[in-house]
Formats: sequence, structure tokens, C-alpha cells
Amino acid sequence: MKRITGLLLAAVLVLTQMPIFAQGETVFEEDSENKELLCELGIFGDEELSVEKITRKQCVKLLVELVGVDPQIFVYGTLPFSDISVEDEGYPYVCAAYNLGYISGSSSDMFEPENHVTKEQVAKMIMAILGYGEICESRGGYPAGYMHTAS
Repeated sequence: MKRITGLLLAAVLVLTQMPIFAQGETVFEEDSENKELLCELGIFGDEELSVEKITRKQCVKLLVELVGVDPQIFVYGTLPFSDISVEDEGYPYVCAAYNLGYISGSSSDMFEPENHVTKEQVAKMIMAILGYGEICESRGGYPAGYMHTAS
């Protein structure tokens, strides 16, 4: 449990050291020191972060790995998302995050795995992982309630 808490705190620290973005802008910019830190921590390899910005699928993988969950255990049932297939390498991570209540889609049937993740989406995932989902919802829900609680 200490490892999970430590890794989540490291992720929160990395994400809170990011410059402030307008709503909807992406979290990771090209050549950021934060990307280097994630590679040094072994969370991502250089090839995984060679893209300009991190995707929703990459972020979900990062968070599921930080929590230390074996994603294969949570591959059951069918996902409501029509835009990620069983053959996709990120499918087990998306299944785990969805089945654990860490994520929801961008709509009832879309996850948009290749879209760039925003700080609001990251805040929602981290708050859900830490068990603050109900508190965030009571404070206005997504995105304002999650951002308020995360700050």
C-alpha cells in the first residue's frame, strides 16, 4: 500500500508542477522535464513518450501501472466503448480502469483512446483512484468538482 500511495503522490507531484493550461489543453508538452522524470522512474519508456502529447490510453496505462493492478484480472464483460478493440494493446488497461471506476468515456460509447489527455481528465482519474470520486461529484462533478478537490 505504501508503494501505491508513493507512486500516486509522485504522479500528483509531477502533474501539479505542470504549467497552468486553459481548460481542454493537454497535460504533457514536447520535451518536458516531466516526461523525462516519468521515463527515469520507469513508468514509461522513451519510445512511448516520443509522441508530442500523451494520449488518454497512455495515461490510463500509466495510472493502472502506478496502482499496481494486474490489468488482465479486470478484463471481463464488454466495454461500452466502440472505439477500442480487444486486439488493442491498451485494452486490458482501459478495462481495468473502467471496471475499477477510475474512468468513464467521453460519451456513453466512446473512450477516444488516441485523443490527448487534459489535466481535468487526469485529475478525475487520480481523484477516483484515491477514493474521492463521491466528494468530487458532490462539489460539482466533472470538471469543476474534481479540479477543486484536487487543488
